[in-house]
Amino acid sequence: MRTYEMLPWHSRYLLCVWALALLPTLTYCFFRMAQQRRRVCAVPLLALGADYFVFQMLTAALLYGRRVAVSVPFFPAFLAAATALVGVLMPGIVRWQRTHISPMSMKESADSLPLGLCYSRPGGLPKLTNARMEALCRGCTGAPLLNADAFWEALRAGHLAPGAVSIQAGEQPIVQLPEGVYSFRRCTLTSEGLPLNELIAVDVTREHLLSTQLQAKQIGAARANRRLKELNGVITAMTIEKETLRAKTRLHDELGKALLSARRWLRAPESVDRAALLAQWRHVTALLKNEGPNAMHPDYVDVVRDAYLLGVEIETQGVLPELSPARELTETALSVCLTNTLRHAGGTKMFVSCAAVSEDYRVRITNDGRAPEGPIREGGGLGDLRRRVERAGGTMTVESAPRFALELTLPKEER
Repeated sequence: MRTYEMLPWHSRYLLCVWALALLPTLTYCFFRMAQQRRRVCAVPLLALGADYFVFQMLTAALLYGRRVAVSVPFFPAFLAAATALVGVLMPGIVRWQRTHISPMSMKESADSLPLGLCYSRPGGLPKLTNARMEALCRGCTGAPLLNADAFWEALRAGHLAPGAVSIQAGEQPIVQLPEGVYSFRRCTLTSEGLPLNELIAVDVTREHLLSTQLQAKQIGAARANRRLKELNGVITAMTIEKETLRAKTRLHDELGKALLSARRWLRAPESVDRAALLAQWRHVTALLKNEGPNAMHPDYVDVVRDAYLLGVEIETQGVLPELSPARELTETALSVCLTNTLRHAGGTKMFVSCAAVSEDYRVRITNDGRAPEGPIREGGGLGDLRRRVERAGGTMTVESAPRFALELTLPKEER
């Protein structure tokens, strides 16, 4: 009978290595099958014990020269049988892992998520944490995630490590890291009848960038709005000057006609109708008559003066708003209605009534001119006025029948 000691040294060495390689493989099969609660999990355990015993015998004979009273064919046969057993068990273990949920598969799936997850018990002891949350904790605090409550308090207070910037603290903290911007949210769940804290971190880098760009655009829009407001004031002033010049030109023409008629009457009284001449001079006298404007709030003096110069009288009922933004909007509405009265209605009077109702002002503006021929199309003046009124929290109504009327509901304080 050929014994183990009679084999060449490289054959003995190869058998020892073979037996050693089977130890972790059989151990893995045993624990996996025990985790799967397979009834045959004792088979890899017995094979593991036998392989360990064989490995000890082969090592003792190889290193210390102890005799082995077992024939040589036993060792290759046993090791081949153990290897075949591993080959039979491993496919079933892999197939079970692919078709069943285990704690390890849950951990692997959590690590593959793009967001950070951390579940912990009261006191801060983590129960499940994925790789993303571990990396975020190191980036925010410079330490591993050992206490979820301490990590959350650091986020809420904004006490972060160098390199991390707290954009927003409190119950919904937002932190900027070199790799992106993250928003954190915490809530409490119930698991197995016990409270469980859930901490989630979401990548909001794109949303933060869009928010920053939107703020920059809003600043630019505010600047453009101020410039447009200034331009609107210039346009209104130019329109008033144009209407004033037109009124002066009309007055000049009427006065010239009256003077020519008077000259003809002086030369040949019989060629001029005296009644028509007197009516013409009464009209010129009425245009030249100097009457001061109605008393109004000092802030409306510019509008009243412009109306007076253009030959339009403003009659008021009630007290007009004195505080912004209602005052500015009412003044703008008077300017717009003054322009429309001259340009479209051909009127000479504007009627303004104002009443304070609860937290609002009710302002109504009409004129004695021609009624609109159809629905009013809100152009630059009325359209801009509507946008400003609605932006301030008020409402605007335009009526075309039986005559033009503009009604505004303005808040006493800006909303």
